[in-house]
Amino acid sequence: MDRLRAQIRDIRCLVAGGKDFFIPLHSLYTLVTEAIVRDALSVSSIEWYRIDGITDKIYPGGRRIFAILVMLDGRIAEITRFIELDNLQDSPIDHKLPFSEQDLRMLVPSIAEDFYRLQWEFCAPILSTGVEHRFLDLRTVLPFTENTKIGEGGLGEVFRISIHPDHQNMAMILPSESKGLVRKQTSEIMHDSDSRYENELRSLSLLNQLEHPNISRLLSFYTYQRRRNFIFPLAQGGDLDKLFEKDPPPSDFREHFSFYKALSRLSSALEMVHDYTTAKKVDLRLIGLHRDLKPNNILVDGDEFILSDFGFSSFKPATELSRTPFKRGGADYLAPECEDLDDSFRSGIVSRPSDIWSFGCIMLEVLVYMLQGQQGVQIFRKERRFKPWHMGTFHMPGLILNGSVTRLLDALDSDLRRPVQQLTRLIRKIFAISPEERPKAAQITSELQFITLNELLGPISKKYANTVSLTKSIQARLEFGRFQSWKYVLNFIDEQQNEAHESNPLRTNFDESLALLQKVRSELALTQERHDSMAFPTFYELRSLNDCLVESLPVHYQNQAISFLDIFLCNDDTFRPGKSLQGLDDSGCSTTT
Repeated sequence: MDRLRAQIRDIRCLVAGGKDFFIPLHSLYTLVTEAIVRDALSVSSIEWYRIDGITDKIYPGGRRIFAILVMLDGRIAEITRFIELDNLQDSPIDHKLPFSEQDLRMLVPSIAEDFYRLQWEFCAPILSTGVEHRFLDLRTVLPFTENTKIGEGGLGEVFRISIHPDHQNMAMILPSESKGLVRKQTSEIMHDSDSRYENELRSLSLLNQLEHPNISRLLSFYTYQRRRNFIFPLAQGGDLDKLFEKDPPPSDFREHFSFYKALSRLSSALEMVHDYTTAKKVDLRLIGLHRDLKPNNILVDGDEFILSDFGFSSFKPATELSRTPFKRGGADYLAPECEDLDDSFRSGIVSRPSDIWSFGCIMLEVLVYMLQGQQGVQIFRKERRFKPWHMGTFHMPGLILNGSVTRLLDALDSDLRRPVQQLTRLIRKIFAISPEERPKAAQITSELQFITLNELLGPISKKYANTVSLTKSIQARLEFGRFQSWKYVLNFIDEQQNEAHESNPLRTNFDESLALLQKVRSELALTQERHDSMAFPTFYELRSLNDCLVESLPVHYQNQAISFLDIFLCNDDTFRPGKSLQGLDDSGCSTTT
């Protein structure tokens, strides 16, 4: 018995940052085998003919109570009291843990106080994915192996945590989320603030049903010691404000393409909030509103921007309007209609266009950081400040755009890069003072996807042209023509095309197309490398990727691409009898007439 007691003591874990211990369940169950239980009972005061029946009750369903009694000077004979008073219920006796002091005084009066104190080490909760609220006893020992404070605000604190593997059952966590967890702990529950967290829980519960990768997902929720606790996946990069402080940008954001892609996916998340639709379990359509969009509510995880903090969010039936009285949130990123700067900050009405304005502000700061780095963001924020309040909103009293914002947009207009010009035009649309004139989230998503692809397609087209020119290969020219036909049907050929087509077919498979294009870019680089080492490089992989690109289009777009390719080949001297490949211009078009 002493040896078993020492073994149980050895598997105890100290809670991170505390003085309490907990017993990991899997470790305990591995230790307390059927043979161990039988041997311990055989040296107790229990009659020999009862040992088989009692062993069956302990193993496997009473091992925690058994272990507690072992630790209490080997009082394992008391196990019979827990069995005698189980009301012949066909459930493990461990399921009644933790016991109240009153119940223990009735069950085991001589050790009630010690049992009550020790049982909490054996009752550490198992945290599972789910949004059903749990109230934990004040004496509960939480199985945290890490619990590091990483932030705080007026409404609570944020901790980076790790949960002992024996005490979590989060099978739904994606592989990228296995990097860690975050626990958001609110201030002590007050009557006024409690409703906000109930609202946040409802919003997060609804959004969990969407399973959108760019919406922060609630993993678990409980109340402990009068504080609400939300558990989320950890975003390794912090938030946008933290990103703006990094100089140079982290490796995930060394390319402009990464910023455009992250913004397009973030816009997709906002679109899903604004037009909430799910037919997963019930056919539900709602109008959503975030109401607090700002950089520190946008998380950064790898090369992704994640929409988070839904404490001020609201959802209404789709038959109602999204307009609602403004309360708080947004700070410098507030839309003009939220507060009247000319009338003692009188609260106005917020709606989905208010979110759009805030998103435009975020987009502009991301663009500044992309082009000018950390210092550029700091200067821009300083220049936005205006008296007498020293505010940094993107608009000013009199319902006009902040002068520093106007000057910045004018300067960006002269940038020769098409994606920069396109994003600047989109931001100008968003900064319409009248909410009704601002584009909807769906339109913004489509525009950002178009800009993202433009950023990627420019270099790809040049690499294709270089490959054709370098290899002098008709096969390379053919694949380039097929690639051009794909671009044509998506309006990427016209240099004057600066907006996404209204019937953009990539809306439903944007991520798939993006992944294929990145493979095309990599394959073109490899093709040029192979040309240096062999006389006749193959183009099988490019042909396969072109097949996938065209097949990802709706059928009528595929037919248009085939027609364009026919015209392309007919007009290209390369494919006429007796003609050899001629020089190419920067766009990859033949220079012959």
